[in-house]
Amino acid sequence: GVPRYASAGDPAVLTRAAPATADLLLQPVQPVVRLRPPPPPPVAAQIVELERSFAAASRERGARAAFLEILADDAIVLQPGPVFGRAQWESGPDLQGLLDWAPDRAQASAAGDLGIATGPWLLTPRAGGAPLAGRYLTVWRRSEAGWRVVFDGGFGRTAIAGAKLPATAPALDF
Repeated sequence: GVPRYASAGDPAVLTRAAPATADLLLQPVQPVVRLRPPPPPPVAAQIVELERSFAAASRERGARAAFLEILADDAIVLQPGPVFGRAQWESGPDLQGLLDWAPDRAQASAAGDLGIATGPWLLTPRAGGAPLAGRYLTVWRRSEAGWRVVFDGGFGRTAIAGAKLPATAPALDF
């Protein structure tokens, strides 16, 4: 046979369409999927990245420039005793060598507004000689201006021939 084209008022169309329409109406409503930006990394991971950027700035532009870029106005640094960091770096010369460091541990406060990082540091003299090595502790504070260092201390000043920074993944929230 020849297919029959029905009009909207044809009862055959209504009886065939009604079950399909009812099935469609009875289907559960699917929520609309909204794309959201990925969540920010955990604060401890942010602290590691801040430390890595801070160390890169020291390697590229010198320790003095790196510290002046990141120190909070009220920061304390150990030189070797506690002093106001900005005043110390603004009034003093840059180090006579390349200061580098790498975080091997980082942790953040429950509120996410403070973080600490610690790891080895290395000062390689420009004039040659054995590098000085030790460990550091940096305390970071988040404010409206972003993350700033509020405390930085380097401990130990041991000359170690051939010293290098280890390339290990930092422990987070240790």
